[in-house]
Amino acid sequence: MKIQLKNMLLFCFLVCFILNDSDAQIQGTFDLTAAWSFNLETPGINARSYFFLNDKICLGPEFTYFFDKTEVHGNEEITTSAFVIDLNGHYVFEIIEHSLGVYPVMGLNFTREKESIQVLEETEEHTSKAFGFNLGIGAEVPLSKRINLFGEFTHTFSTLEDNVMFLGLNYLWSEPH
Repeated sequence: MKIQLKNMLLFCFLVCFILNDSDAQIQGTFDLTAAWSFNLETPGINARSYFFLNDKICLGPEFTYFFDKTEVHGNEEITTSAFVIDLNGHYVFEIIEHSLGVYPVMGLNFTREKESIQVLEETEEHTSKAFGFNLGIGAEVPLSKRINLFGEFTHTFSTLEDNVMFLGLNYLWSEPH
């Protein structure tokens, strides 16, 4: 599976360079986002960086860490934590030019969840890992020339299925080619 993931990442970066116009600027975003997992019922934080393949299509990696959630049931204390690594792509449709863009979210997902169960003095840990596919929708509103406010809702199809809501800011950067 490691070899397939490496080959897929290499392919995505090659596509990025092939589709990018040689006279165009290299552009992307750095994003910092709040997240909410509906499955775990806990908040998280998301960091991502997207690269524009052209003026409408972008692709990038994301990392989301969901904060520990602890539940107490009698003598039993259950703490759940998770992190997610995604590789997502967007195609931005400008609904109102330079004011509102909407986009589908599609990509690959890796999720790791850890559950610690403590009964009295004994702790038992269970770790689950799964690969999956993301599908969702997002919207962005420019706040300035370089800063956008955006929100997304994604569903992850895997054995660790989840719905996640994101709300955050992205910073648009560009480099002359």
